Amino acid sequence: MFVGDWQVPLLAEIGSKEKTAAGDMLLIAEALSRGNSKTEGFKSRVVPVPNNVVRLFRSQNVATLLKKQMVEIKAFDEALRNAIALVAGSGDWDNVGKSQYVVSRPARERFDRTVDTLFFSHLWKRLAAESSDDAQAADTAGHTFRRALFDAAKAELTTALPGIPCAAIQRPKAEARAWRAFHFRVGSLDPQLYQQRPKPRRTPMLETDHHPVETAVKDAARKLNKLAPGPLAELRRMEFPNGAPYF
Repeated sequence: MFVGDWQVPLLAEIGSKEKTAAGDMLLIAEALSRGNSKTEGFKSRVVPVPNNVVRLFRSQNVATLLKKQMVEIKAFDEALRNAIALVAGSGDWDNVGKSQYVVSRPARERFDRTVDTLFFSHLWKRLAAESSDDAQAADTAGHTFRRALFDAAKAELTTALPGIPCAAIQRPKAEARAWRAFHFRVGSLDPQLYQQRPKPRRTPMLETDHHPVETAVKDAARKLNKLAPGPLAELRRMEFPNGAPYF
């Protein structure tokens, strides 16, 4: 669609009324799906295109972003695949082969379906940002897409781990190495994914407030004192850091 010498079909041209029309437009994409010596059949899909990016649809930015998002999706898919295969191989790369990679197929298929719902909405946002000459907006749009991929891949890995065949004695090591491999691969794609988010500020306790631990200790001490008052003489002389007696 974006390379080669070809003429845009008449019905694919934006009409004069369409250029001023409000609301989203619809792109009808149809093609025969095939690969690896097999045909998966005729595929048809209707894709909403926001009005503000219709004029940008045949720009070179679309082709660039399409390829970029496909590369990013592939990288997260590989991170998910390798992590699951590593658990199936008991945490040892020497044990990872075709049969271990096959174990990752259900999780990867679920990840692919999730990505399918994200792809175009993020593509249009990135296209608008890239075409605005605002570098920060473009970076933010790209990071947002990668964050969505990260969350989806992480969720699938978390869901898949308990069902991966692995000896119980090897599982802790295998899962630890799988998460390490996953985060290492993802971190190389977008280090911002691992930047700590600001923590919500805690409301300082008033002097009249009692910490839950303090209250629990006091209650336990009172009960113990009733059962064995003598041995608790030392405990009665102890204080909390704020100077308040234990009981």
